Amino acid sequence: MKRAFDLVVFDFDGTLVDARKNLEKNINYTLKFNDYPTVKGDDIYPLIGIPLINIFKKILPETDTQLASKLVDDYRKRYKKTCHIGVKILAGVRKTLKFLKKNGFKTAIATAKGEEQTLLLLKRLRLRKYFDMIVGYRSYTNSPRPKPHPDMINYIMKKFEVENKRTVMVGDTLLDIKAGKNAGVYTVAVKTGVKLGIAKISDLKKAQPEKLIDSVKELPRLLSDG
Repeated sequence: MKRAFDLVVFDFDGTLVDARKNLEKNINYTLKFNDYPTVKGDDIYPLIGIPLINIFKKILPETDTQLASKLVDDYRKRYKKTCHIGVKILAGVRKTLKFLKKNGFKTAIATAKGEEQTLLLLKRLRLRKYFDMIVGYRSYTNSPRPKPHPDMINYIMKKFEVENKRTVMVGDTLLDIKAGKNAGVYTVAVKTGVKLGIAKISDLKKAQPEKLIDSVKELPRLLSDG
């Protein structure tokens, strides 16, 4: 098989896995632990794709947003034990990742999720072996900025020495596609985030990805050249 691209960069939540219930339970546990009222899942799901600290800043009362970093720490302590509970690998993901590895594609994840947390979850789900690099959100200085900034994608391309014309960004939200556009790479939007209540189809269409597909199951055909 001749490859049309060399590097495939994936978003994580909503693109490869459905972690909504896990996020909802861990956020609400953290809120209760800190004496705040819980929130409904439907209010949390549209926030998936932004860094956890920003999620807490949106949930907390305006007067308490400075406490968001403490809640992130509390959340992550619990997450180490519960990260895989209720998380579902989306249909066709494992088969697609096997295809990419077998055919010599470099694969990476660019996510707003914390890097350490992403690695832990990948190991628990037995998906770690399919990825050559994981780049997650890190709050310390000089780290790649979260999407829609292109920093994560640019960082990955530089590490692999792959040009943007040979790189694909695959994601389920407006932020993913904007990040890909800002990095000058080929963008593929998957509708799984729309079905999960994470994204809006109108936003994906407005972002004008090169391709809009139902799920990652369509990637093998799309990424092959002839």
